This record gives sequence, structure tokens and C-alpha cells, in this order.
Amino acid sequence: MNAKRIIIYMMAILLLLGSCQQKKETTERIDIRYRNSRESLYGPKWEEVVAGRHPEFLTESSIKNELVYDSILQLIKKLEPMRKEIIPEDFYPYLHCVIHYADSHTSVFILGNEYCILNGDTMNNNKLLTTILFRYSGYNKPSLRPDM
Repeated sequence: MNAKRIIIYMMAILLLLGSCQQKKETTERIDIRYRNSRESLYGPKWEEVVAGRHPEFLTESSIKNELVYDSILQLIKKLEPMRKEIIPEDFYPYLHCVIHYADSHTSVFILGNEYCILNGDTMNNNKLLTTILFRYSGYNKPSLRPDM
């Protein structure tokens, strides 16, 4: 029963975010870089791709919608740090995000398979945050594990 309620809330939030597309220009945005899926297994290393050394493998997008941006920031603020003794050694990054704030400062957020990294600090993943970032960045990972 509780799982159904969570799914309903997630769907309602995504529907609300998707239906409220605003055309307002703003400096607040999230720039996202990721390795395109067709070459994800056999192409160059992820770090080289997001650094721009292999532009043929790079996909870039930006999230500028105010409601989506604000929702993502609220979810990021709620992330909790992982205890160092439980951080998995295998980390496969999916998205490299640069968050641009209204006061011109930025934060770097890397979303990965087991956890995420915010400005160098290892944080627990949030399923709703992952879903929203994947949806609004255009990232498509068909083999996404259900426990992500």
C-alpha cells in the first residue's frame, strides 16, 4: 500500500513538472553532460567524455524550467551524506551536472549508480531525484536497475 502511494506521488510530481513549461529566461539552470548511450560500453572513459575530449560521444542538455529546477534543488538539499565505511568502491557515473544559482555561484553534482557526489561529498541517491534528472536531461538508460 505504501509503495503504491509513493508511485502515485512520483507520477503526480512528474506530471505537474512536465505540464508547467515556462519560457522565462533565467541564469538559474542545470547544465548536464553525459556519454551518449550508443557508445556507453565501448567508447572512451566517462571522465574524458564529460571533459569534452571526445565530443562525438558527448550529449549536453540544460534544465531551465523554474519549477523543475526548484524541485531538483529541494531534492538535492535533502540528500544525506554516506558514511565512509559503507561507500561502495565501484562507481559508475551517469550524469555530470553543473548547477548555476542566481547569485552566479555553481555546484557540481555527479549522479552515479550507487551514490552521487555533490561538490566532492559522497551522498546517498534519491530515486525521485534520479527519475527527474533522467527525464529532463534526455538521458536514457534502458538497463537501469529497479533498485536505483
